[in-house]
Amino acid sequence: MKKGPFERGQALILIVFGIIALVGLTGLAIDGGNTYADRQKAQTSADSAALAAALQLAKEENNWSSAATNTAQVNGYNNDGVGNSVAVNHPPGEGCDGQTWQPPTGEEADNYVQVVIRSNIQAYFAPVVSVSQTHNCVEAIAKAEAGGSDSMFGGAAIVSTKETGDHTLLLNGNAHVTTDHAGVFVNSSGGNALFMNGGADLDMDSNAMVVGGYGYN
Repeated sequence: MKKGPFERGQALILIVFGIIALVGLTGLAIDGGNTYADRQKAQTSADSAALAAALQLAKEENNWSSAATNTAQVNGYNNDGVGNSVAVNHPPGEGCDGQTWQPPTGEEADNYVQVVIRSNIQAYFAPVVSVSQTHNCVEAIAKAEAGGSDSMFGGAAIVSTKETGDHTLLLNGNAHVTTDHAGVFVNSSGGNALFMNGGADLDMDSNAMVVGGYGYN
């Protein structure tokens, strides 16, 4: 049985709709993938920025805000107000959900710093449905409380807990170790519990605690 011209035209219409659907799915995969990748990158950047700010606050430095924004900028979020924005709050302020973050019970909000990154991602296929950009908002919070004498091991950066023996903390060769706002704790009672050999160097801006003794060659 022969088909008329109208019946053959129906197949063409179905093909066109199929192509449109295929393009739409491709666009969703590409634009959605770009948005997801940016979200992961932004979250990592916010985490790093919050830790950078917390470190400066723990050291009682005043450059905590610039430390966070500089870290975010290195990771591609330059706070230009167009493509993305970076907010650094100490104590934490309004987050992505519009709510102000609250510290755990018994904690002070002043001990925390918050970084909120908002980014705009250019869409390539979504403009077909009048969506020119997609948006992400991520946040990170870090504790910025300086360690005191009541901290574990007095807030020491390097800890050796062995009770006896020499060289329980050994710096050898050309090792150069620097601690910032923290010292060293060595629990061993050995006469050379802490030992530096060769060209090794230990630079601290806080006192070391060595139960036994220390030596160097």
